[in-house]
Amino acid sequence: MVNPSSVSLLVDGAAMPATVAGPVGTEITIDYTLTTILDPLSIHTLALAYQDNNLGRQTNSWSFTVANYQNIFLPANPIYSENFDLVPEGGLPAGWVSTNWTDTLNAGLNLDDPLSDSYNNWVAINVDHYTSINTGSASYTATDTYTTPGQPPCRVTSAA
Repeated sequence: MVNPSSVSLLVDGAAMPATVAGPVGTEITIDYTLTTILDPLSIHTLALAYQDNNLGRQTNSWSFTVANYQNIFLPANPIYSENFDLVPEGGLPAGWVSTNWTDTLNAGLNLDDPLSDSYNNWVAINVDHYTSINTGSASYTATDTYTTPGQPPCRVTSAA
């Protein structure tokens, strides 16, 4: 049986302040989160040491290599943030341009018709308006999924 107070976790030979919980049955849980970002392609060794009543002091160790990631440093303030609150329904944010090669199904702009030219481009539409769209026998509620022909499904969830 392992003595929980004897459990220690080492990262590259340095003891880490891991949390040891248990035992629950025969299981002891060791939890620790690194506080620094490891460099890309760096190699590290973890070791788990503990005292076993039958086997004495035991150490299990293994090594791993960090993936080759690109660390991108962003400015403290976002470069630009758009929440679309000021975009008029049916419009585009200032400076945006929309281009498509979609065939027209129902000619003309009509936000109440999801097959109209309004939906051939990127369009800002109020979620309440979207959920009220009625195409004959189908009425779209806040939990329905609507698929524009040729486009992936769009699931709408309104904030109540």
